[in-house]
Amino acid sequence: MIHLRDPQDLPRVPDMALRALIAQRFEDFAQGEPYDPALHAHAFLVQAGDTLAGLEAETGCRIHPAYFDVLEEHDTGFELVFAEDDAGTVIFIPKAADIDTDLLAFCRAYAAPAPDLKAA
Repeated sequence: MIHLRDPQDLPRVPDMALRALIAQRFEDFAQGEPYDPALHAHAFLVQAGDTLAGLEAETGCRIHPAYFDVLEEHDTGFELVFAEDDAGTVIFIPKAADIDTDLLAFCRAYAAPAPDLKAA
């Protein structure tokens, strides 16, 4: 798992479409201010080998429908949002063959199409 602490970490995201989505979210988190990891949402990118249990341990978020605020499906992956106070945690799960099958099944079961997919 990659903890994306600020926009400077974006080059660590190999998928360009997913990188563009995460870059947009950093802008959304900051709402016109400079991004500050102490004030704004934290982002994580799931990688091959990451499991549901490991994801919960590293992010501190319980991966269960009763606990997340938003789960959206994008062309390139899923965006799982946990809102906490003014910040929160956003977990990006790529649609890739090497991503944990239980995690992808969870996402497919509970995700709503992102606004960009609804228009398509």
